[in-house]
Amino acid sequence: MEEPTLSVHELNSLAQAALREAFPREVWVRGEVQKCRVVASGHTYFSLVEKSSTTRDGVQATIDSVLWAGNARRIANALRETPGGRLTEGTEVRIRGRLDVYPVTGRMQFVMSAIDPLFTVGAMAQRREQVMRALSADGLLGRNAAIPMPMLPLRVALITSVDSAAYADFVHELTAAPFAWRLRVVDTLVQGRSAPRSIARAIRAAEASAPDVVVVVRGGGAQTDLAAFDSDVVGRAIARCPVPVLTGIGHETDRSVADEVAHSSFKTPTACAQELVGIVRAVAARNEQVWSRIRQIAAARLDRSDAALENHGRLVRRSVLVHLAREDGRVGEGHRRLRRAALDAPTRVQSRLVGRSARVREVGRARLQTEALHLEHARARLARVPARLGPLLDRLDHREAQVRALDPRRILARGYSLTRGDDGALVRSVADAPAGTRLVTELTDGTVRSRVVAPADTDTDATVADDPAPQEQR
Repeated sequence: MEEPTLSVHELNSLAQAALREAFPREVWVRGEVQKCRVVASGHTYFSLVEKSSTTRDGVQATIDSVLWAGNARRIANALRETPGGRLTEGTEVRIRGRLDVYPVTGRMQFVMSAIDPLFTVGAMAQRREQVMRALSADGLLGRNAAIPMPMLPLRVALITSVDSAAYADFVHELTAAPFAWRLRVVDTLVQGRSAPRSIARAIRAAEASAPDVVVVVRGGGAQTDLAAFDSDVVGRAIARCPVPVLTGIGHETDRSVADEVAHSSFKTPTACAQELVGIVRAVAARNEQVWSRIRQIAAARLDRSDAALENHGRLVRRSVLVHLAREDGRVGEGHRRLRRAALDAPTRVQSRLVGRSARVREVGRARLQTEALHLEHARARLARVPARLGPLLDRLDHREAQVRALDPRRILARGYSLTRGDDGALVRSVADAPAGTRLVTELTDGTVRSRVVAPADTDTDATVADDPAPQEQR
């Protein structure tokens, strides 16, 4: 007998029946919600994940889950009765439901029908407590709070979602104050599975701009919506930030891990901005008080200086009058002495001129007598010169005759010649004129240029060729 062949739908239906028989009743399952999405029909699809620290991706097991729209409203009402409870991405939950197979696709899924809100809130509180103990053990709880707040925190790095009401509230409150803020906004996720690492990266990016303070804000929400701010990675990023970190996360009751490790925490983003405005306004008020005090001190010192200047002016006027009177007396006495000297001066000058004129005449006569003697001696020496020049002129004529007799040109006139190289040195031997040497031969009426074309030796005469250069005439 041939074995039956099933269609795919029949196979899936048999698997569905077998699964319902194996799990006749609903069961409770705990895990973390991931990939949560609500479709237009109102159904909620998500994955229920069991985390593991030993696997590479941190997931030990996962199962596709669904919450039908009919049950979603009832579960939402149950969650609203428990503060902080919501079915959101990254939330650890304890839910009840049954296993089922969808015959169309053959996919096994967990169909959710109920939730334990207290388990979700308790798990979050337990995880937050674990993070706080780890931060305390590493000495990070009070680290950021110990950093002094800058006197004038005008450079603000704001970490939030730029599309949120928290961003709008903070920026409106900050810019409404008449101060020179320098605001840098770092956009980040504030909710969901990827939010913790996104916030931590945003804090590190804000540090690079060297702000005075870093501000982390988010609008209000359920406790599960704010789970990212209870994470270890966010807490450590805030604690290790080198500048004060202010938080305005919007918790209604409990404080998050971010609030605990931050320098200062506030209930809302608006309150956080108001704190910064208050700090700057207080500094401005103190500066105004200081300038007012400076103006008062300066005015008092100016008054004292004016009085002292007036007193010094009176002293100077009296001193000037005394000095003027004294100098007037000195000028009068000098004027009288000058008049007397002016009257006596012509007589004294004339007497001096007479005495000087007599001395000049005496000195002139003595100098003339001396120069006349010198002139007479010179005339006598000149008279003796012709007698000395005769023998010298005879010797000079004799030497001139000798020079003319030894003049080489006289020898050249008798048919002799002088041969020199290019360097002007006399050629006295064949060895002085190797092949290629250019020669200049001087005759009685000019010069002849030539070049040696055959090497010189002791047995044969050197061959000389005419140099193409023109003959030089004297």
